[in-house]
Amino acid sequence: MKTKSGKHRLTQKSVNILHKNLKNKDIAGLFSEFSRIGFLKPDEIKTRTAVNIFMQTMVGNNEEYYLKPTNSNQLHTDDGYVDVNGAAIQAFFKHFDRNIKLSDRDKMFAMADRLIEDSDRRHKGDFWTPTIWANRADEMLKSVVGSNYKDEAIIWDCASGSKNLTRDFYYANLYSSTLFSSELHLGSKYNKEGISFQYDFLNDDVEKTPTEFPNADDWKIPNSLFNELINNKNSDKPIIFYTNPPYGTSGNLQKDGSSKIKMANSKVNDYMKKNSFGKATQQLYAQFYARILKMVDDFQLKNVYIAFFNNSRNYCGGDYWEKFNNKLFSKFTLEKGNMFNAGEFSDTSDTWPITFSVFKLRSKKNIDLSNLEFHLSVEKSEIKDGITQINKLQNKTLRPIYADRALSEWMKEPLKNGKYVNLDMGTFPELSSAMGESKRNKPQGKLYKGSLGYIMNSANNIGEGTINGGVWLATSAAYHGHGVNVMPENFNRVIVNFAARRAVEPTWINAQDNFSYPNTKKNGYQTFENDCLVYSIFDTASNQAAYRNWKNYQNTNIKGKWINNWFWLKRDFVLEHAENINQAIIYDDARGDTDRFVANEIERRNFSPEAKNVLDLATNVWIEQLQYRDLAINDLPGKSLNAWDAGWYQMKLIQKNYPTRSMNKLQEAIKGLKQKIAKQVIYYEMLALDK
Repeated sequence: MKTKSGKHRLTQKSVNILHKNLKNKDIAGLFSEFSRIGFLKPDEIKTRTAVNIFMQTMVGNNEEYYLKPTNSNQLHTDDGYVDVNGAAIQAFFKHFDRNIKLSDRDKMFAMADRLIEDSDRRHKGDFWTPTIWANRADEMLKSVVGSNYKDEAIIWDCASGSKNLTRDFYYANLYSSTLFSSELHLGSKYNKEGISFQYDFLNDDVEKTPTEFPNADDWKIPNSLFNELINNKNSDKPIIFYTNPPYGTSGNLQKDGSSKIKMANSKVNDYMKKNSFGKATQQLYAQFYARILKMVDDFQLKNVYIAFFNNSRNYCGGDYWEKFNNKLFSKFTLEKGNMFNAGEFSDTSDTWPITFSVFKLRSKKNIDLSNLEFHLSVEKSEIKDGITQINKLQNKTLRPIYADRALSEWMKEPLKNGKYVNLDMGTFPELSSAMGESKRNKPQGKLYKGSLGYIMNSANNIGEGTINGGVWLATSAAYHGHGVNVMPENFNRVIVNFAARRAVEPTWINAQDNFSYPNTKKNGYQTFENDCLVYSIFDTASNQAAYRNWKNYQNTNIKGKWINNWFWLKRDFVLEHAENINQAIIYDDARGDTDRFVANEIERRNFSPEAKNVLDLATNVWIEQLQYRDLAINDLPGKSLNAWDAGWYQMKLIQKNYPTRSMNKLQEAIKGLKQKIAKQVIYYEMLALDK
């Protein structure tokens, strides 16, 4: 069928699926089906382009979107022709009445960003901003900049997409820029009072300065925006960089093993490298901040705000962010910020937080950045009586921790000036678990002569300590390079690091928090240290074990004998109980041996009631298991259960086949000690107290 103009008309009669309550899943399903049958090569169509075509044809934009009269397998768009299956598209629209109400059209375009969550958007790390959080951002900007900021300020949304942030409001001086022309089309119905333009914020005009290029026509930004930037140094008018920048790094691995190495390539990336922004040069949202910092310097801006949605990781510090943070926070101060779950964004992981932060350009220079803290409101959206509202959950304090304060560095410090001999590779097991060797061709862990064991210690934050298995103890080297030998010199610091990182339960609110070293001058620290010792023996990630004739590894002068220096019972105690029940295998293995390092440490220390209870119950479990040791040795060959100093890992193996009465009580006692340590971590200032 053709229109009077001769164009193939796509609108057909049928049922109207666009009900009063237009549902996101309906539109998502329609878009998926439209893409599948409508495009001849759907994998080659950019998601933004596909969404734009779908939306424009759904609302019946027949002036610009129509099948070519001479070739119905080509669809005319305002960007040129696209190859399509014309017959399939016409059949598709026979099922839908597209006489859509204007209000429903607005709903559809509001959902466009939800559809652009696929290939292109996901690869770039973009996330759409839900309306309720855009409204909350507006409230926060009012409280910081002023209730009339929308009338008085210059606002530049430099990653505007289809204007999720701004479309529900009127702004007297709004500039909206996006990298993609298709998003300009999708957002063309919103904020018509402003100026919208296609612009690559991380590449366009980056190499220019107003001194070298004083003519506005030499810049890609609109002349009026250029003039506003030029005049700001002599004006009190606020300039607000207000956006939800893309999030992602070039190091993010894909399912197929590839990476996004090209994603972070930009002129701003080059600028950051030349100006010592550190490792954060690879992070996209860091590049947006850096571009603004450059503009502040180039244009001598004086009344500037940055209002960004982004991950909170830079607030927590770490080597990755130190140089970047020093540049950002030396120029800008946080005026107001909140934190909410990333799952509030469409199809995003709910294990990490997003913040909205409003920064103001500092008037003072030479700011002391050594004790920065950031105070955020943790919030959640909820539906009550059919109305979506935001509720406050708690306050959250974030503080950036760098190497000079990091718990992980403090743990290694006693070894830095020592002279240690590396054992020859192949003379010790390189472990992936308590008794499992790494299958890597080149394991990275090294073991010192006289080592008590090895602590695997990835990163320095709460999440890596538990969620990803980043922290565990072993009696030989772990395969990974992010580990430390446990020597007598750093033993106390290792057990504090291990216990603190394992005891604090991660949530989406705290998972990125970095640990500081403890305040050892506070009352009771010695007791805390001793609590950590006991917990380090019996946590589930304490993978210490003794080996006997296990591939002939040895850390003694007896071939095939690898002792477990984390065993807590004295040799004489073991001999006595083995003799009482005529357990010859254990008795013979202990005879002529010496006490282990941890057993000696326990003998000379005093313990809290909670720690002593764990030790007593663990001893009861060991005694109860001793009678089954012969049977367990036969049941589990190769697990070295004939060793008198068999460790916690091996005791748990025995427990599976021969349950003991005391184990449940022991597990409860370990849990109680863990909860106590988690509270002590805050008291000893290893994590910030939420204020």
